[in-house]
Amino acid sequence: TKTAQLWRADGMVSKTSLLEYDGRLYACDDGGKMYILDMKTGEPVCKPVKLVGTIVRASPLCADGKIYVCTTSAWHVFEITDSGVKPVHRLRLSEEDEVTGSPLVSHGKIYFPTGSRIYCLGKEGEKPAATAIPPQPQETPVAEDTVPALVQVTPVEVLMKPGEKQNF
Repeated sequence: TKTAQLWRADGMVSKTSLLEYDGRLYACDDGGKMYILDMKTGEPVCKPVKLVGTIVRASPLCADGKIYVCTTSAWHVFEITDSGVKPVHRLRLSEEDEVTGSPLVSHGKIYFPTGSRIYCLGKEGEKPAATAIPPQPQETPVAEDTVPALVQVTPVEVLMKPGEKQNF
């Protein structure tokens, strides 16, 4: 709504999800461009980054301090810089390797699906590991917490005529 709008960026038509990382918003459009916006102001951090290929269906991914983006026909790796991003690697894929699914990161490896195969990328000899699960928050014992956590009202549906009353 106009009352809650903090900022607005026009001109991007996309079917991908957005990526937020370190105060920036990364958005790819159907014209094969990646936009980098300041999260607070919506102002562009740099000019749109031209990608190899034109259509972007896969959502961008951030892993190991880099941004990974797939167009339907190419794979991109960008290093994050103060002024935007710097290309580290680009690879045009074969025609049967059309990418419409988003990449995934798990245990030190990146997976991305194509129309004919799934690729797994990682450093050879690297032992896969996951981040430790953070400790769960401590719960207050029930005897010390007298505030109700849930109120359930039943029945949940009632068909009434005008003037009728229903006790819950």
